[in-house]
Amino acid sequence: MPIGVFDCYQDFLSRANVHQGGHVPPTVFTRWLHEIQMDIYNDRVADFQKTQKLSDEITIFLESINVIVTNVSGQFYDLVKKPTGYENYASSRHVIKDGKSAGCKGLKECDGVEVKDQCQTYVDPDEIATLRLEAGKDNCEVAIELVDNSRWSSICNNPRKKLTCQTPKLTQYSAGFKLAPKGCMTNIIMDFFRLPKKPIFNFTVINPQQENEYYLYVALGSQDLEWSEQLLPTFMAKLLDKYAIFVGNDTMWTQAKTEQKEK
Repeated sequence: MPIGVFDCYQDFLSRANVHQGGHVPPTVFTRWLHEIQMDIYNDRVADFQKTQKLSDEITIFLESINVIVTNVSGQFYDLVKKPTGYENYASSRHVIKDGKSAGCKGLKECDGVEVKDQCQTYVDPDEIATLRLEAGKDNCEVAIELVDNSRWSSICNNPRKKLTCQTPKLTQYSAGFKLAPKGCMTNIIMDFFRLPKKPIFNFTVINPQQENEYYLYVALGSQDLEWSEQLLPTFMAKLLDKYAIFVGNDTMWTQAKTEQKEK
């Protein structure tokens, strides 16, 4: 189950004892919440696949997409545009079925914008496992290695280890990726991370500017966090950390830092 923004807010108010220590309106709370989730997102992307737990926590933001390869005249490489929603790279692969580049059925397709039926050939996800086991010239799955820009020239001009269609490489540039060797594929399958959706706490102010003023949560127009409830303790510790700084409570700040180290 994802973390509900209202439930998280209620839990935070209870944990912070906010009526004694200060007042945190939903607008401030959701700003903190988004800052925290971006910190968690960046940490999890950096540590992706270090452990199964970290992988499970971040893969909700992992997208797979069929991407068309564009021929570039006069260059030794082809181009691949960044998919819509792309934020962080994960991996890429080239699937060959009956000697042709194949897209994966059920995945979105893009060439900078969302389109459909742009691949010449398709495979079912379960077919890919078969292609791996029965790999050959006309049917196989090839991993595409991402290399940094400083190594790109030496890799592509290495006299002893020439690039082949079985050892393709990618390097990133501002608009997407350069793919070599040229002419090996018409499309690739790319995995990448999208950003988490920003939390939204829609509310109505009841008894404004009075002693008994409070915020009435409105589900319509609100946006919950997409993270699993397993991460709620991590979010809460970081929220209390921000709140402790907000009200200048050194004891709460120390406790929040201790809880974060334990997560």
